[in-house]
Amino acid sequence: FEATPGRHVYVCPPLPAAGTELGMEVSSAEEEPSSASLEQVSVCVRVRPPASHEKAGGKGLSVRDAATIEVNSKLFSCAKAFDPSATQQEVFEGCGVEELLEAAMQGYRATIFAYGQTGAGKTHTVLGEQSKDAAEDLEGLVPRGIRRLFEHKQARHKRDIRMRVSCLEIYREVVSDLLDGGRDRTSLPVREHPKYGFFVDGLHLAPCTNLGATLTTVTAALRSRTTGSHDLNLRSSRSHCMLTVHIDSLPQATDDDAEADGPVQPPTYGSITFVDLAGSERPKATGSSGTGESEVSAAAATTVAAVTTVAAATTSAPGGLPYQ
Repeated sequence: FEATPGRHVYVCPPLPAAGTELGMEVSSAEEEPSSASLEQVSVCVRVRPPASHEKAGGKGLSVRDAATIEVNSKLFSCAKAFDPSATQQEVFEGCGVEELLEAAMQGYRATIFAYGQTGAGKTHTVLGEQSKDAAEDLEGLVPRGIRRLFEHKQARHKRDIRMRVSCLEIYREVVSDLLDGGRDRTSLPVREHPKYGFFVDGLHLAPCTNLGATLTTVTAALRSRTTGSHDLNLRSSRSHCMLTVHIDSLPQATDDDAEADGPVQPPTYGSITFVDLAGSERPKATGSSGTGESEVSAAAATTVAAVTTVAAATTSAPGGLPYQ
């Protein structure tokens, strides 16, 4: 997807009823959202507090300023750098996700994903604390983003906003529907449409009727995600996780509204996807063997493929990626 003036934006169709398969028909829209001037890909770096063995080793990274980090005396620039004191709310407000949510409400597809070594804080940033009695200030980007979407929905009283959520994991190259509920989940095929790209055949959608029910559905799905323990992380996410909120924005203005505010805006169909990638690490560092080692190898392969694809699409510099 390119948020470039003059481009056609191919978006999802009106979503089917809850529990049905996602269709393949699509429509197009040309209206540009207010966030179209944003960079196609924005890289933010969040630095967690160093562990005890990292302090003893004298190596690591630090935040020099709002857009620069220092790694072993070398400086690297990024769109936004967050030091270890940054709160969950500060990361949500400063990483650009709010602009992506606004774009999704206007019919664009947007994605935010976390990448890094296991124990770096990806799941903490994207999902937050997932226990039942977790404080609201520990919520990650997903619950905060869902809250903000419902605020947008309430503010758009002249539009009929319908939202659906899907959630899947990719574990050892197998795609599973986390909304399925059972642990013996069926592997879903990933297919490619010749014009509109990849989709997961048979992935279910749950209706976002209200904030409380949506958060409950999402939390239950995320708790069934595959996790494991190793030397770097006691509760490591061993799978990639993708949570998508599909947004249908339909006109419901009356003739009087149209005369007062101009022509009624056409329907738009956007989405926002949150991706928590599995940790990227060496088996030697984690002490993994057997199943754990195969998990690391599978996760590394898909993680590198994902990041390479994004980097290749956003840089014209030959022979290397700008971020590792």
